[in-house]
Amino acid sequence: MTAKRGAALIWVLVFAGCSKGGSPVAVSREFIDRYYIERDHAKALQVAEGGAAERIRSERKLLEEAGTGGYTGVQPRVFYNLQSERPSGERTELLYYLTVDSSGVQLKKEVRIVVRKVGSEYKVSFFHDRDLPRK
Repeated sequence: MTAKRGAALIWVLVFAGCSKGGSPVAVSREFIDRYYIERDHAKALQVAEGGAAERIRSERKLLEEAGTGGYTGVQPRVFYNLQSERPSGERTELLYYLTVDSSGVQLKKEVRIVVRKVGSEYKVSFFHDRDLPRK
């Protein structure tokens, strides 16, 4: 019986660790994956609310109106690193540096993401990115 309990505990810990919505950092990374890397507005909306969701909907509508929704050109490679995490009550502000490599041209971006607790899960409520100067 002890071995079964140990195995059950291990599975619980494994699944808890794999949960993407379990922390502000996990949700912000999931958002970056969906929005910046996959460029999938529908999937990004699943982890967004408030101002972030409004921005995504607006961008999606503009792309649909422009007729570029089916773009299949070369996808850029995106790498990101968490620079800081500042929790404050029910919200956490995170700062990431992104490197976008598109056919050998590298762009650097700073992305600020605000994640807040909505019910029992975390959602991205705001994000802003800006280009960093080239060195």
